[in-house]
Amino acid sequence: MQTFIELVFTGLVGAGGALMIVWKGFIDIKITKAIEDHKTELTHESNKHKAALEKEIAEYKAELDERSVSLKTQMSIYAHEQHVGLSRLDAQRSKAIQELFGIIIQWHEVYLELTKRYSLNTINQGELLQSYHFSARSLIKLADQLSIKARDTVIFFNDSSYKKIAKFGMAVSNISIIFYENTFGKNLDYDDHEGSFEIIFEEARKLKKHSESDIDELRDILVSEFRKLMNA
Repeated sequence: MQTFIELVFTGLVGAGGALMIVWKGFIDIKITKAIEDHKTELTHESNKHKAALEKEIAEYKAELDERSVSLKTQMSIYAHEQHVGLSRLDAQRSKAIQELFGIIIQWHEVYLELTKRYSLNTINQGELLQSYHFSARSLIKLADQLSIKARDTVIFFNDSSYKKIAKFGMAVSNISIIFYENTFGKNLDYDDHEGSFEIIFEEARKLKKHSESDIDELRDILVSEFRKLMNA
């Protein structure tokens, strides 16, 4: 009887041990599977986050590229507008210099005509007197045009150049007015040719005293400014 019980107990112990081994194996499998499932889930989540991050980076890069293209376009438009603006300004400045130069040349030609001494024995004195009168009025008219043009073109010259232009404009205006007032402004007697020419020649002599170096200097300034513009 005792032997039977021992055998049964021994069998139960053996069965229990086998069961424990089986159970331990089952638990190990479950744990391993749980770990693998967790790893898989972590990998999946990591891939999701990675894909989302890559998408976000791609969208941001695309946005940056779009902004870059837009900025380049804006800069190109701005550069073009600046170029067009400067080209237009250069054209206006060129025109202003040419017009100013043209008025100075015209005034100088009249100046030379008035200061030229004619032989009264070989010319019609009445016609010469009329010619002097016309030239004296033209001198004032051109001097006024020069003053106005110098005022209107101030923005196209540096301070040094403009001061010389303005100074010349004031000077030619003064001497032009003085010459006219001291000659035809005194109501010359057109019948007294000898007396009229005596007054005119004396004032012409005074007019000629004004150095032409100022005219030459101003001409050089305008030529220099124009050449700078053409080489810009």
